This record gives sequence, structure tokens and C-alpha cells, in this order.
Amino acid sequence: MYERNYHTRVLDDETQSKPQAGGKKRKKIFPWKQALLVSCCVVLVGGFITLAKLKQFQLTNVEVVGVESADPKDVSEFVMNSLEGRWLYIFPKTSLVLLPDASLEKTIRRAFPKFSDVSVARSGRQSIVIEVKEYVGTSVWCDEVTQACSFMNDDGVVFAPAPFFSGSAYIKFFGGQAGAYPFVPLPVESLATMKFLSERLSAINIEASEFYFYTKPEKLVVVFYHNGNPAKIIIDTEISLDTTLQSLFTAIRTPAFSVKYKSSTAMLEYIDLRLSNKVVYKFK
Repeated sequence: MYERNYHTRVLDDETQSKPQAGGKKRKKIFPWKQALLVSCCVVLVGGFITLAKLKQFQLTNVEVVGVESADPKDVSEFVMNSLEGRWLYIFPKTSLVLLPDASLEKTIRRAFPKFSDVSVARSGRQSIVIEVKEYVGTSVWCDEVTQACSFMNDDGVVFAPAPFFSGSAYIKFFGGQAGAYPFVPLPVESLATMKFLSERLSAINIEASEFYFYTKPEKLVVVFYHNGNPAKIIIDTEISLDTTLQSLFTAIRTPAFSVKYKSSTAMLEYIDLRLSNKVVYKFK
């Protein structure tokens, strides 16, 4: 039994492992395909690195178009400063081969919130053109606590600090919460209501200069000037605006109110329209 197992397990294995008479030893094949693939990758990566570092493809000129209130030089200097340094300690950030257009556009918009849109396009091997569109300020939004004001466009987007304006150069809106530029502090419906109200009041020679929007309780205070002095119109925003305006128009036409209102010496303090069937007013 032992002898048979020895022959079958050991001797037979040795016989099979020995090269047969007249047979040739099998040669190992060099992996040419894998080597060629690695070589191609090395060449491509090296070529890409060389191309990215070439002086001919480094950004040297930034052209800014479309600006109105901003200084184009400030924008171009900001772009060049933001592209200082290297990617992965290897690639220059000024390389046009690696210039991240979308990321650069977002960076510019964050730095210049008055820009509503920014687009970056290459212009030659060492130049880019940055085209911007600016928000157009048609009014100002002010923080009632700090009294700091910012420009606001027709869509209610607050986008940049505003200087102090005397008189009624811009209508002022108060209400809502401040945020990082650009932000929308007031609901679209509220802004539309105030604009509609401004137009209707203007039709009866009441030029609104300030709007105060309150939520608790719901009310809207309109400030205008009567004989050179500030006066208020107080409105309940939960009452139909058409009903409120009709009450105002009716009150203004009544002799008791009309005589005082048209007097050059009278100074209106407020008109309260929050009662459905009654108009309360006071002259100083």
C-alpha cells in the first residue's frame, strides 16, 4: 500500500515536472501591451504638465466689460490675486489650460454682489474676457434697527450698500431680515402691494417716500410729505387694498378733511385706515 501511494503521488509528480525528451522549455512572454500603455500614460501626463507650465499659456491680461458702477481695474486685480499660487503644488493657477471658469465666475460674484451675472471667456493664449451684468437699483431697502440702507432692484433683490440720500431720491423700504448680499428681505407679494399702492397714491398727488412693512400685527405704514412735513398712512394689510384705497379717496374728498389738507399752514400727522367703515386722521 505504501509503495503504491509513493509511486502515484511522488514519483509520478516528479515525472510530470521533468521536461519530456525532445520537448522545449516554455519561455516567459514580456507584457508588451501593459508596458506600452504605461509608457503612453507617462508621456501624456508629462506632456500635460509641461503644457500647463508653458509661459505662452499663462494668464497675463484680464479684460472686464459690462461694468457701470464698479471699477474694471478692481475686478481684474481681484482675479489675478485670486489666481496666485499653484494647484497641488505643481500647476500654476494662472494656466489657461486649467482655468476653472465656473468656479472663477462664482468667486467674482461673491466678491462683487452688485453683479447679477458673470461669464468668463478666453481671448487668445494669455487673456480672458470677463463680461458682467449689474443689478439696477430702483429703490433702497433699510434695516429699521441700524438704519443702514442698501440698493434694491425691481425684483426685490438687495445687492449693495447705499450711501445716505437726502430727500426722496429713492423710495425706502423697511421690513424683513438682512442677509449676505445678494438677498431678498421681503416677500414678492408684499413688494408688489407696495408698488401698486405707490402708483395709486401718486394718482392723487401723494408721493410715497418710505414703506414700513410689519407682520405682528399685519400692517403697512406709508410715509409721505405734506407741506414739507412727514405724514403717515397706516394700512391693515389683511383688509382688501381696494377697500382701503376707496376709504382714503372718500375721506380726502370730504369738506372737513379737504379744507385742512389743502391749507398751506396745516401739517397732517397721520391717516389711519385700519377700520373698515371709519377713517381716523390727525393734524398737528
